[in-house]
Amino acid sequence: MNKIIKHLFKLLDDENPQSASLAMAELLSIEGKEVEVVLRKMQETENPRLRKRIHQLQSIMSIRKRRKLMAGSFMDKGIDLFEGLLQIHLLWYDNDSEEGMTSLWNQLLEESSKSSLNTIEKLGKYMLDKGFSCSSRDDIDADFYCIGIVLEEMTGADFILCSIGKLIAQKAGLDLKIIHVNGSYVLIDRHGQILFPANWDCSQKLGSGVVREWDNHMIFKLTSSLILVHALTTDSFRYIHTIGSFLSRSSGIENEDFLPYPYGGNQPQTGL
Repeated sequence: MNKIIKHLFKLLDDENPQSASLAMAELLSIEGKEVEVVLRKMQETENPRLRKRIHQLQSIMSIRKRRKLMAGSFMDKGIDLFEGLLQIHLLWYDNDSEEGMTSLWNQLLEESSKSSLNTIEKLGKYMLDKGFSCSSRDDIDADFYCIGIVLEEMTGADFILCSIGKLIAQKAGLDLKIIHVNGSYVLIDRHGQILFPANWDCSQKLGSGVVREWDNHMIFKLTSSLILVHALTTDSFRYIHTIGSFLSRSSGIENEDFLPYPYGGNQPQTGL
């Protein structure tokens, strides 16, 4: 076994979590067949702390392979809004059932189709009656950006609620766009009537001027970026790699140098 790899595997069992995290980061940067072979040999070790970290590494490497395939599809701006948000949800909640969440979504669409949602006002009333509520803009939490959790808990970030509302309206034949106004994401119809997910009020109209629509790709990037912020603030090592690598590859970047050390960037130089 390579001496460097052997030393890094010894550090995995270090009592200091930071040292172990650094070792994991270095092993992930090396990756390759030799690392995978050693992981397989050690995955059932009787040492519970080491076994947990080995399984973490294996999980990250497995997700990376899936993520490489997925990131390529996200560079295609024609990807469906729900499908994209679902796949981003699975990057964070990787044990969730894709089929279960799709079933939950289809139930909501089927239920909404029983209502006549042919105007933006009717959509707002429907979303309010369903209990969809907007999270605080300052409250950074992955649960507010993962569409499966938002569908279950009925609380989410404004742009996620706008995405859900847009798709429900689309099912009813109502064409709405997601735009950004005064620091908030809102829905707008072809008449310029806007719907605020904060209270589902649509009593205002947008004034004259150029309106920029937030397309699916922009929503995907915003969603994954905020989940990455949550991962960084909670020091969720595994998900920093998962979301960070997805963001870089879906943007056509083949490395993770934009991530802070020790997650992807170079170790900062220190000196007096």
